[in-house]
Amino acid sequence: MKRNILILLLGMIIFPVITNAQSFKASEGIQVAEDKAIELGLTDPQLISIGTMSGAIDGFPIELEFDMETGENVAWLYLFTEKDDPETRKAVGVVRVMIFMAQEISMDMLEGLPVSPDAPLETGWIDSDEFVNNLNANDSFESFAEENDDAVMRLLGLGVNKMNPLFIIDDPYWMAIYGTEMQNITCFVHAETGQAQCLDISDVSDEYGESMRLAVYPNPAVDMVFIKVPENVKTNNYKLGIYDLYGNLVKTITNLPAPCETEHLILPVSDFPSGSYYVLFESENETQAEQLIIVR
Repeated sequence: MKRNILILLLGMIIFPVITNAQSFKASEGIQVAEDKAIELGLTDPQLISIGTMSGAIDGFPIELEFDMETGENVAWLYLFTEKDDPETRKAVGVVRVMIFMAQEISMDMLEGLPVSPDAPLETGWIDSDEFVNNLNANDSFESFAEENDDAVMRLLGLGVNKMNPLFIIDDPYWMAIYGTEMQNITCFVHAETGQAQCLDISDVSDEYGESMRLAVYPNPAVDMVFIKVPENVKTNNYKLGIYDLYGNLVKTITNLPAPCETEHLILPVSDFPSGSYYVLFESENETQAEQLIIVR
């Protein structure tokens, strides 16, 4: 099974002495990462995304572990664009072993990473320690964490929401996948207000009966998923879209039949990178979303 693309990215950070690496917050590595981006050729680097994760990485001498109390980790990834040329990007990994050290991440590894190259992160966003404080205070997250005491922060990213209609467009969000190999909860924390919202793939909203809600299965998926739209939709006047973790539209599903004409829709996902996505259903009367996790 292939791991998330961020594993590959952070796995490229090879430092000679790292067994005594020290944890740090997301903001603390920005300056050394920006200096490295300038060294790599950017004249006016704009930070667009920050990421980290938990788990073992092939070729990396220590195991990453995001601390859910302090918001710290031993390695962070920073993505930059050139201010006047957003298509020019540099990725930098940072660790701290007494001092901060930065290493370029190959841009060839960025394919499939959910970032918005035209959306720089402005100042004023809450740091990773405040992020965990707000996340831990969320009732849905707290319940999930209590029921899954072996869960870890599988993927964490900070970026600007450009397309996800479930959240405020053009606002920064911390986006997290927390859980185990089989069960995950995805949470979004507004990076200015601290407001947290979590979506559990096992949740069934009380607002909808089983036949009245969007269903996506199997989940996690490998090569193909089945999508069942709410049965109360009588016509094909609805939309289905697949969004990545950062709200980028990945795929629009077209030529949709009315729910009464088919039991479910079939969506091949073999060409999707591993990661967390959302299936967004929109009709005249309602909007529903279901998380979709793709693994390899």
